[in-house]
Amino acid sequence: MAYIIAFIFGLLAAFAALLLELFYLSWTIDITNISATAPAFTPTFFSLLIFALIEETTKIIFFLRSIRFNTLSGNLFLVGAAFGVGFASLEYFTLSQMSATLSGPFIGILLIHILTSILIVALLKNNPSKNRILATLLLVTLIHFGYNILL
Repeated sequence: MAYIIAFIFGLLAAFAALLLELFYLSWTIDITNISATAPAFTPTFFSLLIFALIEETTKIIFFLRSIRFNTLSGNLFLVGAAFGVGFASLEYFTLSQMSATLSGPFIGILLIHILTSILIVALLKNNPSKNRILATLLLVTLIHFGYNILL
């Protein structure tokens, strides 16, 4: 049951991240200057950082909320992996529906979200203090941002 709850909260975190990313895009894209041949959005260094920050922040928030429903029984590695798979599955589905060419392969999307989710679970399972949350957020955002740059 712990893995199903983690998977569901991963899906919820991905949905929240998607909404926040769309909100961010609505403020940064100038629709009046988009031609039929120009892409609507060209990722910049700053926007890739913002996307990583949004995704990792929602993961941490939803992981901390999931602790209420999930006693973190079972293998913590698998709980983090289930959370990451939930997040990655919705992100991949959304990207595949929005674009004919994905910004990264499915395995890359899956692995980055599993890795950062496992780190979140491992670092925040026992002591989710404000300093630890902030340090974890910084670490996983930098890892995710590094992955985004490599695409």
